[in-house]
Amino acid sequence: MIRFLGAAFALALTVTVNASAATDPAPFRFTEAQITRGKVAYLTSCSGCHGARLEGGNAVALAGKPFANRWFTGDRSYGDLDHAIHSMPKTAPNSLPKPDYDALMAFILSANGFSPGDTADAGDPRIIVAAPDATSTGAPKLKPPKQLPAKPDMVVAAETSGPNDAEMIAAAPSDWLMFNRNYPGDRYSSLAGINASNVARLQPVCMMSLGVLGSFQGSPLIYKGVGYVGSTYGIWAFDAATCARKWSYSHTPDGAEGITTSRGIAIYDGKVFKGTPDGHLIAVDMATGKLLWDAHVADGAHGHSIGAAPIAFEGKVIVGLAGGDYGNTGHVYAFDARTGDRVWTFDAIDAKTWPKGSEHGGGGTWTSVAIDSEKKLVYVPIGNPSPDYYLPARPGSNLYTNSVVALDAGSGKVSWYVQQLAQDYHDWDTSAAPALYEQDGRKLMAVGTKEGYLFIYDRESHKLVSKTNIVPRLNDTLPFSDKPLYVCPGTSSGVEWNGPAYDPGSRSVFINTVHWCATWTAKEPEGKKPGSWYVEADLTMDPLEKTAGLTHAIDAATGKILWKREGRDPMVGSITPTAGGIVMTGGGDGYFLALDPKSGRELYRFNTGSASSGGVATYMVGDRQYVAVATGGVGLQPFGEIGAPAVIIFALPSDTH
Repeated sequence: MIRFLGAAFALALTVTVNASAATDPAPFRFTEAQITRGKVAYLTSCSGCHGARLEGGNAVALAGKPFANRWFTGDRSYGDLDHAIHSMPKTAPNSLPKPDYDALMAFILSANGFSPGDTADAGDPRIIVAAPDATSTGAPKLKPPKQLPAKPDMVVAAETSGPNDAEMIAAAPSDWLMFNRNYPGDRYSSLAGINASNVARLQPVCMMSLGVLGSFQGSPLIYKGVGYVGSTYGIWAFDAATCARKWSYSHTPDGAEGITTSRGIAIYDGKVFKGTPDGHLIAVDMATGKLLWDAHVADGAHGHSIGAAPIAFEGKVIVGLAGGDYGNTGHVYAFDARTGDRVWTFDAIDAKTWPKGSEHGGGGTWTSVAIDSEKKLVYVPIGNPSPDYYLPARPGSNLYTNSVVALDAGSGKVSWYVQQLAQDYHDWDTSAAPALYEQDGRKLMAVGTKEGYLFIYDRESHKLVSKTNIVPRLNDTLPFSDKPLYVCPGTSSGVEWNGPAYDPGSRSVFINTVHWCATWTAKEPEGKKPGSWYVEADLTMDPLEKTAGLTHAIDAATGKILWKREGRDPMVGSITPTAGGIVMTGGGDGYFLALDPKSGRELYRFNTGSASSGGVATYMVGDRQYVAVATGGVGLQPFGEIGAPAVIIFALPSDTH
């Protein structure tokens, strides 16, 4: 699982014991005085992530329809909510005075329809916004379950076309068409106008603030001079040379939400595709921003969401589900890019390798994929098994978790796979897309994991070429017990959502990592309710000030470390090498960087004001090369300097030759 919890109360994302195991206390009555106290506690401890009006931002909304659907329908109860509140702040669970926790409960309930003196209990019809037709007995009417994925209710044709299949396969250097630039996902640009000799003169040209809070971990996409970006709920089109907005689209969730993480969008055939926290895949018109179709893929009430950047290939849009840490089983889907109809499904849990526990096996997909367009294979990174941290619940090799699986693009059938870690019990997902490349006649694949290794595989023989350690390690092979164990790497360490990049010029693979340790105490499973967090351990992460970030250059043929650069903050941004002899990236300290690919020496830095957690894209508009950097909005858990999502565009001064 990729975990991004803030210091405030991210109620939907509990990281201690399974919330469903909590014992419900007596029905809770509250007073006006508690509401007042709760508002003060909320503004002090919670609003930084959840918004001043409980509207959400860097964490989930705590009022309104999605929140009510998540916490006050089905079999979730006041006790679940009470347990979740006491499990926060993430960095110091249960650290506030008990009266403050009770007051926070009162304030949140009052914002969702309760009045002082009322009994707050599960299923109160006043706050079941999705079921206003409650019977006279107060019980909400239940609708038949919807069969998901469902076909879109409407399909509208796009006003334009492009990029087409030929443009996607032979991605022009002037464009940046995908999360990782091209199908192989190597992130390499052959542009050389900005190079080692002049990069020190780079300067910002313009900035586009999205005007929203929330997750912003994707890459700007550029096609024929127009840029496209997505956030948790929105999509924007802008002039890629001036930052002038062209249009925007906002998705309003119509039900419960899973994890509110956004890692990008896809463009193809006149459409922009994006996943949503409530389990939808949407397509909007590239020219106008109008909705073309909306496919309801999975139920957010069960913890499903789509945060990964989709990818389009030969008429299909391919994307996986997040949410394995809610005890779901992962799926990767291909949808018809024109109609939104499902074409195929890959089940990430191979029950044959699970003597027990496969029904809650996890295996979410957190990021984009890579594609071999010649062999028509889709390389999908698969996340951790579930329940996290507790091995007896899931014996066996737990395929296909912690693996890269090569799927046939036409059918979704498994062609081959490599598992980086069997029976993961540290939450060390294979979470980032691999990079595919060729060198000296060999077809290779680089894979980074949260365990803190870079793997290189031969794509023809499927054999491991090298395994390189890229984080500090401590107690990482010891089992968990009822006694606290301090472990490095921790659950938010290693390679997060931005994976390796390949530079044919220096014949190197570059990778960013996070050094972040944590303390675990084992817990026995106590049951599983649909939609509840399925985590069986107490977890305490080191404070952010004890983290660090590393950038490695690794020989792309042998896995040998060529150089290492260390920083005081996590390195979670993408890496972009170019033919100009520079490597561009960004870190949690807020600096956008250009490095020398052969030594790691710093050639340029610029303070963006917030952590660089998304993509760095370079492209051409006319005869001028630009660089677009996504900053801010790192997600629900800070990985450095916090700021609002924005795109900053850089270029050389016009008099530079």
